[in-house]
Amino acid sequence: MLNQLTKLSVEADGRYATDQELEFIKNYLQSVDLRVSSYEKIRDGEEKILDRTKKKMDMQNPNLFTRGSKNLSSIWRRDVMIILRCSVAAMLVNDLDWLRDSLLLWHRTIVNANKTQNISQATYNVMPEVLQEFLTTEELALILPVLQLNQSIIS
Repeated sequence: MLNQLTKLSVEADGRYATDQELEFIKNYLQSVDLRVSSYEKIRDGEEKILDRTKKKMDMQNPNLFTRGSKNLSSIWRRDVMIILRCSVAAMLVNDLDWLRDSLLLWHRTIVNANKTQNISQATYNVMPEVLQEFLTTEELALILPVLQLNQSIIS
C-alpha cells in the first residue's frame, strides 16, 4: 500500500489520479477491517501460534531442530517471531514488496548459510494449519499469500 501510494503520487504529480489508478485504495479500504482483525488476532495469539506450530513440527519430525548436540528451537522461535511480526505488518498495509525487499531476501541468506531450509519449509507447511484455529476463513485468506511468499523465498 505504501509503495503503491508513493508510486501514485509520482505518476499523478500535477494531475488528478484516474479511477483506475485509485482502485487499489478502494480495494484496500474494503478490506481494512479484516486486515486489522487478522493483525490483532495474530498479535494477541502469537505465543500460542508459535507453540502450536512448534508442537506440530515436533510431531512430524522429532529431530527437526537437532543439529548434532545443538538444539535450534530457540533460534527458530526468535526468527519465526520476527518474520511473523513483519509478515503480519506487511499484510496489514498490503505491501508484500516491502516484506520481500526488507526482510525475506536477507533472511534467506541466513537460512542458506545455516542449512536450515528444511526447518523453514516445515514451518510454512504447518503454520497455515495453525492459523486456521485463530482466524476466520476471510482473515486467513489475507495472510496466506504472505506465508506463501515467505515459503517461496526462504525455503
